[in-house]
Amino acid sequence: MGLPTDRQDDRASAEVVADLPERLTKGIGQRISTIRAGLSQSEFAESIMVHKNTISRYERELTVPDAEALARICERYSVNPVWLLTGSGPRHDIGGLLAHGECPLDETLLRDALLTVEQVMDEAERCLPAEKKAQLIHSIYELFRAHGKDLDKRLVQNLIRAAS
Repeated sequence: MGLPTDRQDDRASAEVVADLPERLTKGIGQRISTIRAGLSQSEFAESIMVHKNTISRYERELTVPDAEALARICERYSVNPVWLLTGSGPRHDIGGLLAHGECPLDETLLRDALLTVEQVMDEAERCLPAEKKAQLIHSIYELFRAHGKDLDKRLVQNLIRAAS
């Protein structure tokens, strides 16, 4: 299976992040560059299964990674998806931080994130595999922690569309 072409990757990215406010993704290029420190753009591209030219476009903020590329970056490099997208919150995945006792869990906020995801998914009549749903709940939880619970519902809808 070959790597996606730059054009295919850009179209997918544009569809997924078209409705994300620019203020949320500003600086994503620098964060991606920070994550790939020590790797060439080609090596990093191969590790997340995108074309090497796409990494340059991400780092210059000409395009934003699509949901699949974001998920691969976060999984492969143990990066918190909210930090990657927004620069807010801890850089590393909260699951790893929780395992080491470095980040207390706000159970009320987690409950609110879960209920928000369930409500929006019901309204949109969407279903997700358990792993993707867990990642989505985690992302909403981190957004709530970083920006408060009063997020624009469209942002949650966009994240669900991206995950499905």
